[in-house]
Amino acid sequence: MSTALIVTTIAVVVGASAQATTGIGFGLVSSPFLVALLGKEGLRTSIFMGTLTCIAALLVHHREVKLPSAVRLFVPAAVVSTGVAWIVRGADTERVAAVAGALTILGVAAMARGLRSRRLEGDLGAVVAGALCGGMTAVGGVGGPPAALYSLNAGWPARSRVATLQALFLALNLVTLASLGLPRPRPVLLVALAVGWTAGANVGRRLPEHGARTATLAVAALGGAFALIRGIS
Repeated sequence: MSTALIVTTIAVVVGASAQATTGIGFGLVSSPFLVALLGKEGLRTSIFMGTLTCIAALLVHHREVKLPSAVRLFVPAAVVSTGVAWIVRGADTERVAAVAGALTILGVAAMARGLRSRRLEGDLGAVVAGALCGGMTAVGGVGGPPAALYSLNAGWPARSRVATLQALFLALNLVTLASLGLPRPRPVLLVALAVGWTAGANVGRRLPEHGARTATLAVAALGGAFALIRGIS
């Protein structure tokens, strides 16, 4: 097994564990490594596997989805994602990796600060957050932070927040993959996804939410820095 495959396998395990534990993190943790080491195929693979984690989460929490809230973000996200994905298909792999790394770092910083602003509420906030979510998904598979920050500022109930975001990401990932094309993920990465999800679902019951979230953001920042450095070197 090559070094690149070992690193990406570990990243998928950690990302899936984070997603199962906290409801966020697969794209933030896994995508920078996948994009930096596997290029556009890594981007497609990350989005595809992120779709699988959304399905797994919704099988349990589908009753808590607030569909109107998800649609509100999905419409601008889908429009922007389709356009950006068309650009990404013709872009250099190194540039995609660098942009993905930079977006990951910015997303981690915003989530770590828990950015609060009245401008992030209402219709305008939904359009901006949705557009950023779609663009960041198409470029680096890291569209979670804008949507998560919007949901916090809009006051979505805690019980439905994660489920509603999973519904959003599921639909958005499918639209993005329709533009980027389907991947051919290596079987070992799919196994890693299942292992990480199972571990996160079991361990997550014993970990304090704040500690798990902090660890997720720390690993995501490391991945973002790795992708950025690799992309510009």
